[in-house]
Amino acid sequence: MISTLRLGLLVCCMALLNGCKNDIDITADYKETSIVYGLLNPSDSVQYVKIYKTFLGDANAYEMAASTDSFYHQNVLDVTIERWKNNTLAGIIQCVRDSSILMDSGIFANAPNITYKTINNDSIYADSDYRLVIRNTKTGLITYATTSVIDKFFMYNSVEAYVNMLQNPYKVIWFNARDGAFYRVKFVFHYSETNTVTGNTVNKTLDWDLGEVLGSSALVGEQLNVKIFPDDFYAYVGNKLAPLPNTTRYAGKIDIHFIAGNQTLYDYYQVNNYGNSLALNNPTLTNVTNGLGVFGSRYVQIIYDRTLTQGSLDSLSFGRFTNDLGF
Repeated sequence: MISTLRLGLLVCCMALLNGCKNDIDITADYKETSIVYGLLNPSDSVQYVKIYKTFLGDANAYEMAASTDSFYHQNVLDVTIERWKNNTLAGIIQCVRDSSILMDSGIFANAPNITYKTINNDSIYADSDYRLVIRNTKTGLITYATTSVIDKFFMYNSVEAYVNMLQNPYKVIWFNARDGAFYRVKFVFHYSETNTVTGNTVNKTLDWDLGEVLGSSALVGEQLNVKIFPDDFYAYVGNKLAPLPNTTRYAGKIDIHFIAGNQTLYDYYQVNNYGNSLALNNPTLTNVTNGLGVFGSRYVQIIYDRTLTQGSLDSLSFGRFTNDLGF
């Protein structure tokens, strides 16, 4: 009985195999999808938009990633940025295909590095919304996304010539911009190292990220701040630098960088830093219609050349965190 059953199953399997074709395609039908990354910055004279395409094929994925033809559209995209003010079209900015920016090497091919940049140095105005429109002239597909634009904001520290790291606390103060959802603040500490044997001097910088502050719940013009307590700066420098023989270090100026993002960018950042737990189904966020990715806005403002007070410099030379660093 068992032998008869096995024989019957074997015959059925052979019949099924003989009836099957050997050209089965396990991949689904390809659907054209553009992946868009663009952040408008009113403080820049040129805007850049990165546009990829999804790719599908029978070859090894790493082999396909080694060719830019796999993930870039051919020269078939018409890319424009429309300015809309009070629900009225107020202008159109043309973008052109560009490969002038170099990209680091990795899994994906890095040359040419295709972006789409604005021409004619068209300005981005904070009183308007902007609509990115991507038309594939070959297939007819239109991909689009809209964003608000962050306005310039006032930085209180721009009126102060000195930075007092001994103040308890020293405050970096600014006022919330229109559409400002979050801010990252960074100190750039300039210093130099002089070799006492050769006399050679090298200029260097330390970038100190002061963290993130939310502005989405604040009113336009409401004061925001980051607090720096007396030990914070010196502990950071002491952790990043090591003593060097035959070297004298000289403290220079401090630049304060503000990077603001609008709500679209903040939401995208939050979702894509949701975590990598295998127990979670990570959400997907995109504001791109007929595509994926994010089209948002940021604003970068910098306060240059703030000077450390004499007391702050003395603590850098003789304080418990940095007294062996040669300042």
